[in-house]
Amino acid sequence: MNYIENIYVCLAAPLLIAIGFATFENVCYLTGSGAGNIALLLVRGFGAGAMHVICGVMTAAGLSYLWDRTYLRVAGTLGLLGLASGYHAVYNLLVSQAGAAAFAGYLLPVMTAALVAVFGGRFRKA
Repeated sequence: MNYIENIYVCLAAPLLIAIGFATFENVCYLTGSGAGNIALLLVRGFGAGAMHVICGVMTAAGLSYLWDRTYLRVAGTLGLLGLASGYHAVYNLLVSQAGAAAFAGYLLPVMTAALVAVFGGRFRKA
């Protein structure tokens, strides 16, 4: 099975794990902060869900690509985890602020997902 065939098989589990963790995180936020602002909860839920899905899919796709390349396996795995952790950290820093920074933080994963949807096909092998 080559990279392109294998990547679709490998994305199912990380996608479900990412959605489950985003749901858990949103439930914890809801129980801790209450449901005072429903609009904020919806925006936060969608943004956090998109961010976790992006991080999970990015890591899974990268691991699928790197796993056949023994010389890149360890360094690539650490690089992917660093990339996903950094993306998550930037999201957390932005949404913990008030005003425009929080709006940018909630918009970051949605825009990243849109860019991947539009331009992601260019990186696939024919």
